[in-house]
Amino acid sequence: MKSKSFFWYDLETTGTDTALDRAVQFAGVRTDENLEEIEEGYELVCRPPLERLPHPEAVAITRFDYNEFLRKGLIENEFCRRISDEFERNETCVAGFNSIRFDDELIRQLFYRNFRDPYAREWKNGNSRWDLIDPLRAAYALRPEGINWPRKKDGSVSFRLEDLASANAVVHENAHDALSDVRATIGLARILKKAQPKLFDFSLSLRSKINVQRILNPAGKNCAVYVSPKIGSENSNLGIVFPVCSHPINKNSIICFDLKFDPSCLEELSSDALEKGLDGSEFPEEANETHLFEINTGRLPFVAPLNVLNEETLSRLNIDLDLAKERSEFLASSIVLGKKIKTSYSNRTFELDPDPELQLYGGFFTDGDRELMKETVRSEPDLLSGFSEKFQDPRLAEILFRYRCRNFPETLSSWEVDRWKGFLDHRLEKGKIIEKYISETQRLISSSGGDNIYALNRLLEYYEYVAQQIQR
Repeated sequence: MKSKSFFWYDLETTGTDTALDRAVQFAGVRTDENLEEIEEGYELVCRPPLERLPHPEAVAITRFDYNEFLRKGLIENEFCRRISDEFERNETCVAGFNSIRFDDELIRQLFYRNFRDPYAREWKNGNSRWDLIDPLRAAYALRPEGINWPRKKDGSVSFRLEDLASANAVVHENAHDALSDVRATIGLARILKKAQPKLFDFSLSLRSKINVQRILNPAGKNCAVYVSPKIGSENSNLGIVFPVCSHPINKNSIICFDLKFDPSCLEELSSDALEKGLDGSEFPEEANETHLFEINTGRLPFVAPLNVLNEETLSRLNIDLDLAKERSEFLASSIVLGKKIKTSYSNRTFELDPDPELQLYGGFFTDGDRELMKETVRSEPDLLSGFSEKFQDPRLAEILFRYRCRNFPETLSSWEVDRWKGFLDHRLEKGKIIEKYISETQRLISSSGGDNIYALNRLLEYYEYVAQQIQR
């Protein structure tokens, strides 16, 4: 999979909840495949959402002025369009730092509630996505030479962007500023590419689900190297896993077992006990965890064949390869256990959030609805209400109403304004969240002697503005 260019991006957000929080700042820089900038980097600011307030402690760090965002920011529809146009350029690989787990999820939610396909930009027209953080974790575990690895107070390696940038003399002038974070990410990518070019290129090959599935192939019954925070920092985030079976429901997921543990504990468990373990409930003392987990082949997991483990790595990470292979043979030979594990995953149920805007993963839209969604984006604001009854999917009518409220409030009737304020009042718990955040901000002001006092005072003004907007 080859890309004409990388588009590196970062988001600054109201918080860390990928479903509820919103991006307020976006920055991007386009480079060629050699990581040289080919277009000037830029930033976008979005008007902050009334229903999701920024946390005071976050603003104390970022010092963002939400009143300025309110004054200068794009409406969310336009913010979304500008990002979409950049991401959807043919043969673009969109990349970031910890973007698969965080930024990309926020982008999917943004596209979803603004009537754009949440997934197409990730694969269509030769496009793809990539994330630098797991290749860096893999470099530390497998090929640490050529990169300086910063340490936390407890002695473990820090994979925070600002720490890695500082340790490797990468310019990072303003942490928590989107454009500064993007340039620091590109700088670290250049260092990884120079220090470990084979690992860098191999990690790019994992953008293809087919390549991941070749390594994690349950039919092949071969164990594999897996680098992820799931494994734990005490093992440098590296483990040897066995692909037990394909997920019975999610075709993109492989159910794997961590071979650091003895799989015989699973054999004695009933299907009910196994299901409880998967849900995080208590387990018998001899097996308080299942050590089973899903690896989603579409989320760019860093997996590799066992031959990447040389003697030095095995010794440094204290890996008993013979024992891991013995345990994998046990799993491969136990057909009954494999069926029991698959059944346990088949029986798992997840309750869908009742809010339509939080049902991104509640099923795909029909072709007819997708065409109507495209028309919605192109439509004049005063004609949008007419689409409400045309959609087949019940989620879309409510999403359309909120889309109009956020982007085109001038088109609302008086009863729609009242309905919108009712929604805001509910989200903000009848003003209790505003009161709580005002109190927290005042506490921070009284205890702070730093440069963030101005930003916190401005934040109080913003909270007062929101309080006025939800009055009925």
